[in-house]
Amino acid sequence: MNATTTSFNSMTNIYCVAVDGSESSEHAFNLVLNELYKKGDRIYVVHITTNKKSTELPYDYQPETIRSKYDTKLSGHLIRSQYDVILTERHSNNDHALVQVNEIAIAKKCTLLVIGFHGHKLSNTRSELTKGISYIINNIKLPSIVVKENSSRKKKENNGFTWMSAIEDNSSKSFKAFQYSLNYVDSSKDRVVGVHVKVHDDEWASDVKNSFDSICDNKQLSNFVFCAVEKPKGKNVENVLTDLVNFNEKESFDFLILGHNSNKSGNFNPKSKAFPVGEVIKNSQANIFFFC
Repeated sequence: MNATTTSFNSMTNIYCVAVDGSESSEHAFNLVLNELYKKGDRIYVVHITTNKKSTELPYDYQPETIRSKYDTKLSGHLIRSQYDVILTERHSNNDHALVQVNEIAIAKKCTLLVIGFHGHKLSNTRSELTKGISYIINNIKLPSIVVKENSSRKKKENNGFTWMSAIEDNSSKSFKAFQYSLNYVDSSKDRVVGVHVKVHDDEWASDVKNSFDSICDNKQLSNFVFCAVEKPKGKNVENVLTDLVNFNEKESFDFLILGHNSNKSGNFNPKSKAFPVGEVIKNSQANIFFFC
């Protein structure tokens, strides 16, 4: 999916939210409905049902309970044409549930897929949505937000979000991720921080800063800043980004914006223009805005 600097907030956002009855997926849904949704947007809530009988599941995890719950929440805010709750049976136990969620999101022409980082805890195995992180990294081609349970928003004076965008260079997926994320940034109250991690004495920082500043001005953001950070010897880029988000004493970040080429993995390679996003997603306390 291509993003351009002329698309900021001009498109209709179509959200696909994966839910499974868990508290984590509830956080993901609330983020969309209460924080990101704007008039004219559309929301699809998708639940992939298990092969178990409803009577074998706790009440909160039963498909019809989930349908009723989200129908009630959505109908209180949106008109019927602006949302839908989709329940569908799982096609195969061999495929991850997000395979079907992804297919539905593409069919509905969704602009953003939103999932919780942790799924329900009905068994001792790793939850479906947690296992889904690997699936997202390697397979999903839609821009996505991974919502973290421990990323509770701190109340700010203007109630705005703070977004940190990790940018490699002006032709990278990370730069396109920054551009695309601005469709979800509230220019009147959100803050955007651009970060370039300098690797091997690269000379991209100045060009990235100029482009970043120009786009933020064009977007008419009220609060933005750019900084270049030296990568300490012995640290990977993913460690630097995680530290910036988790241990920053000056600022609390709500979102970390990442770009990634799904066919690239391993250590950061400046020529590949891809961050090894898996470790950042797992370890960052911020929600992850993820762009393939």
